[in-house]
Amino acid sequence: MTTQIHRLPSVRARSGLSTSSIYRRIKDGTFPAPVKLGPRASGWREEDLERWAQSLTVRGVTSAVPLQPCEINPLIAPSGDAAATRLNALRAIAALAGLISRETEDLSLSAQQCAGLNRLLGCIEAGLTQAGWGT
Repeated sequence: MTTQIHRLPSVRARSGLSTSSIYRRIKDGTFPAPVKLGPRASGWREEDLERWAQSLTVRGVTSAVPLQPCEINPLIAPSGDAAATRLNALRAIAALAGLISRETEDLSLSAQQCAGLNRLLGCIEAGLTQAGWGT
């Protein structure tokens, strides 16, 4: 049986933790340590990450970071077709960031990831508007 190895971007997305939080928890012994893949490469075993996630469930936490459907920020949300376009843009950014696959219709992310995507999209829209490309 082949062991699946996850690299840091995948581990960050899966755990909802920042890089510094991951390494701080490794040092504290509350997160699995990576395995060396080569002189300058490391990754995490699937089973180690699963065991870590299960330990959170045992302690009463249902997941590393609660996931929820990512919604468009209502303070800056357009309506109708513009809202659908904005949600598609959020999906595209999430896929580019490796948070979801391009094929998924579900945009369930942590609240922190969702807020970050909404902020990023807002900055992009503001820049496009300032450049005269927005509506």
